[in-house]
Amino acid sequence: MRHTLTFRLMDPTEKKWFLYKSLVPHVDKICVEHGLIVEGRCSNEEAYEFTATIVEPPTGNLPNATIKVASLLAKNGIENKLVYSNTIERPRIHTAVAKWTLAAGYESKDNWDKWVAVMPEIDAYAGEYEIKSKRNLDPENYVCELTNTFTNIESFTKFVFYSSQLCSRTGVMLEPLEEHKMSEVIADDLFEELKSTTRQHRQLSFL
Repeated sequence: MRHTLTFRLMDPTEKKWFLYKSLVPHVDKICVEHGLIVEGRCSNEEAYEFTATIVEPPTGNLPNATIKVASLLAKNGIENKLVYSNTIERPRIHTAVAKWTLAAGYESKDNWDKWVAVMPEIDAYAGEYEIKSKRNLDPENYVCELTNTFTNIESFTKFVFYSSQLCSRTGVMLEPLEEHKMSEVIADDLFEELKSTTRQHRQLSFL
């Protein structure tokens, strides 16, 4: 998950603000110990605020890190307040795999050709709903294995509904040869993008 957090120094003075900033290396160490990657940080000198964007991998532990940082600040007579927070979860990528065939009584080359002819329009529906489709066709047995990859279950449901209607309207009668197999993974693109940052040891504070 990616967190954007803004902390404000309470009862600020120049002396406290200087001390607050001097604790950055110690907070960095706590971040590393708890598996966190601080993607960026900026300060607002006038408001005595720090805003940080933190990436929390599955192995990271932001709650425990927060407790440790709060303890560190308290020991140094520093009190801060969380004035803004926003969390974005990484998208979950769903994959649905199914095998379809022409329904009993409809197995013919003419019906197969009809089915193949509507596939581009079905693909257009998929694109509309941000679904990536991949087909393996077996013309001899009138079978199509369809793999759909998507992030939004509701959009996938609409896609299935409208593509089924399209097939029915054009006289393409289908039945499942194998039931849908669903799988889900969490997108890891973000962590690939952050590898270079990690290699450069750009661990920053989330004060």
